[in-house]
Amino acid sequence: ASSSRWCSRATLDTATIADCLVAQGLLDLYGGALEPAHERLTQAADVREQVFGADAPPTLAVLDILATVQTQQGDLAAAEATFRRLVDAHTRTGNLAGVALVSGNLAVALAMGGRSREAVAAYERSLVAANTTRLRARALSGLAALQVELGERDASLATLERALLECERGGVPTLVEMDIRWALARQLPDEPSALARAEQLAGQARALAELADDGATRDAIAAWSAEHAAR
Repeated sequence: ASSSRWCSRATLDTATIADCLVAQGLLDLYGGALEPAHERLTQAADVREQVFGADAPPTLAVLDILATVQTQQGDLAAAEATFRRLVDAHTRTGNLAGVALVSGNLAVALAMGGRSREAVAAYERSLVAANTTRLRARALSGLAALQVELGERDASLATLERALLECERGGVPTLVEMDIRWALARQLPDEPSALARAEQLAGQARALAELADDGATRDAIAAWSAEHAAR
C-alpha cells in the first residue's frame, strides 16, 4: 500500500480512532496499567489492520508495542506469537532492521520462558539480518549472556569479543556498550596476563554506568574492582 492510502479521507476517522487507542494504550503502559493497555492496543491493531493492511507500518508499529505489553504481563505464549508475526511481516517486506530488532525481542521472551536454545536461534537470526552496528551489538550481547547461562564460556567470550569490535566502530547505545564491556571484563580468564585488560574494561564500563546514571552497575563494578585490587 502507498502512504497516500494511509492518509486518505476515507480512512481518516477510523485511523484517528486507532491513533487515540494507541496513545491511551501507551499512557496505560507507562503507568503500569497493563490490562487496559493490552485491551486498547489489541483494538488499535485490529483497526489498523482493517484500514491499512496486515503488513503496513502503522499496523506493525502497534503490534510491536502490544508484544512488549504481553511480555511484561508474563503472557509469553502470546508475546511469542506476536513477535513471530512481526518477524514474518518484516521478512515479507524486506525490512532487515525490523527482522533483526524483533528477532532480538523474541529471543528475550523465549529466554524468559526458559527456552534458551530457541532464544539462541532467535539471536542468531537477528545477527544474520542486522545491518547496523547498533543491532549487531545488541544481538551479540544477548547471545553472550545466554551462552554463559548454557555453560558455553568459551563461546560467550568469543561472542563478547565480536561485540566489543562493534562498540569500537561506534554508534552502540551507552547501556548496551556498558553491558558488553562489563560482561567481557568478568569473562576474561582469571589470570595475571588478563588482569590488566579486565580492569581496563571494567573501568570503561563504570564510566558508561556513570554516564547512564546506572548506580547498581556502577556499584557492582566498584566492588569487583576492589576485590581484584586486593589480590
